[in-house]
Amino acid sequence: MYRPVKITAALLLALGLPPLTSKAGTFNANFDDGATPAGMTLADSAKIVATGGVNNTGYLSLTDALGSLNGTALLDDLDGGNPIGGFTATMKLRIGDGGGQPADGFSISFGPDVQASGGGEEGSGTGLRVILDTYDNAGGEAPALDIAWGGTIFAHTKWTGVTVLTDPPVVDPATGEPASLQTGSTWAPLKIDLHPNGLLDVVYKGIVVFTNLVVPGYTPTAGQFAFSGRTGGSLETHWIDDLSITTVAPITGAATITTQPADTSAPERGNVTFSVVPNGAPPISFQWSTNGVAVQDATGSTLTLSGLTMDLNNLKVKVNVSNAEGAIDSREATLTVTPDTLKPTIVKAQASETFTDVTVLFSEDVDPVSAALKDNYTIAGLTVNSATIVGPRVVKLTTTTQTQGTAYNVVVNNVKDTAATPNTIAANSSAAFTSFAYQTGGLRMDIFTDITGSTVPDLQNAQKFIDNAPDLTYYVRQFSSRPVFGGGVLENYGGRLSGWIVPLETAEYNFFIRSDDLSQLYLSPDEDPAKKALIAEVTACCGAFHEPNVDNPPPDTSAPVLLQKGVRYYIEAIWKEGGGGDYADVAWRKVGDTFAAQALPFIQGNVLETLAPPNSLVPPTITFTAPADNSSIDQTNVPVTLSATAAAAAGKTITKVEFFEQNVL
Repeated sequence: MYRPVKITAALLLALGLPPLTSKAGTFNANFDDGATPAGMTLADSAKIVATGGVNNTGYLSLTDALGSLNGTALLDDLDGGNPIGGFTATMKLRIGDGGGQPADGFSISFGPDVQASGGGEEGSGTGLRVILDTYDNAGGEAPALDIAWGGTIFAHTKWTGVTVLTDPPVVDPATGEPASLQTGSTWAPLKIDLHPNGLLDVVYKGIVVFTNLVVPGYTPTAGQFAFSGRTGGSLETHWIDDLSITTVAPITGAATITTQPADTSAPERGNVTFSVVPNGAPPISFQWSTNGVAVQDATGSTLTLSGLTMDLNNLKVKVNVSNAEGAIDSREATLTVTPDTLKPTIVKAQASETFTDVTVLFSEDVDPVSAALKDNYTIAGLTVNSATIVGPRVVKLTTTTQTQGTAYNVVVNNVKDTAATPNTIAANSSAAFTSFAYQTGGLRMDIFTDITGSTVPDLQNAQKFIDNAPDLTYYVRQFSSRPVFGGGVLENYGGRLSGWIVPLETAEYNFFIRSDDLSQLYLSPDEDPAKKALIAEVTACCGAFHEPNVDNPPPDTSAPVLLQKGVRYYIEAIWKEGGGGDYADVAWRKVGDTFAAQALPFIQGNVLETLAPPNSLVPPTITFTAPADNSSIDQTNVPVTLSATAAAAAGKTITKVEFFEQNVL
């Protein structure tokens, strides 16, 4: 005879099984009738549209692809003010259609203090927020999918558009290519599972973005759901269809462990991460220990050890998982550290505009003693005067003066790595480099990131600007920053465009500068940068090029300057960007020309020079192929092929090639 057994949450947790939960509130809407669903309140630009959604039925529009919109849809409390343990939310999203750089993004907020309007892409309140941030506002933080709790973003996954950050983008497993946060003109599914044990799963476009993500300090809470989207100067649609939400009740039970830390092997000087998946009533706390000693500040669901040394081989790692109802220790996991037996190699060598520096990049961290011995480096035709460690893998050599545009070869011997048993670089390892030279066709563009403020002194007083240590360097083929950063791609930075201008005609010229935010333009009476003098400046953001005026000259237009044909004059523009759009543009015009200032083109590369590696300013080669079997291309709607080959400058990587539509006669 079978005796019935009472199944309790504590019993299930003891068995390592998922706890029993009960369904609570629900909300479902496909918007097909074109009406606002019961229990939903729309604010600002949010509206229900009868057609155009999935299967061309109704949908919820938070914003259309129009500028400066902010829409929110707020749901009534689904659980009558009672705390919930978690929820499952599914929906289909359409984020796109804006063209160019899309903005700003979409958010889902849950908690007791969400806003009825104005949540935008960041969401609102101190509860859980899922943020699809499509627009980069602070130097590489977006596009990304972020998770926030308690008013703080604690999980961040880059999606695409990596510029400053080194985070790898999310890759679509179906194509192997970086996935876009936007959906274009299609609809993509989003599923959010907040489990009652405080773990979160997020799956977007079929890609598992987060799984078993511990929400730090999560506790059951009452609240409402809000869906928000925003556009600005850039824009995109933020549409929702087939929305479904089901909440679940809180659970009880002592902390348990569903997935134990695993034995792990990692290379010497590498990194390793141990993880645990807990269960039980939240909030759940963690404390990691190694060889029985608690690791300071190791209080998350993962433990990462970096720069592994051989004395960590056979390290024992475990974690204590606890909540208000009990605690449990994990199994001890063993770390195996494998010794490094690889010899360091030279990744590349790079000259500089000083003609006395060569930077050598190694494949791994190098011993600071052997790597700093100048006699370990030889360069035929030059004398190496010193070797200085400037990074764990980077050594700067100073040499006798290099001849412009000359090919050299640096040979390295006796440099060791930092392994416990050091490995020595192969004898006579070498790398070729070419010294800088005057390159006709453009300017050098230096970017100094993470500098707040919007005035030129904010840039000039920054230590990295004083030290001439830019974070990024590009080469542009016109006197403008727009080919690299335009339309608000980067925020809180300063920039410098520099080089020489070589007039094709002796004449007096006016120079014009415009920028977002503020800027200054300098010109030297000859090729010496040390003699540069301020000739124009932008003192109020974002204006046009202004006509010179004898009685009241605008500060952003220079007085007439006499320049000689074929003479090289040093020229430099610096600008400071705070937030929003950003650019710096410079034009010029002969005195007496009547071409309107506002319509002037930027100064083009044919009169600009800079010191740069070879081929830095060579434009892509464009090949035009006419349709086969046609003697003429004087036809409409006939397909043609445009192809381009582009060579990256030394030390640079091509990340995007764009075609701009232009009439071809």
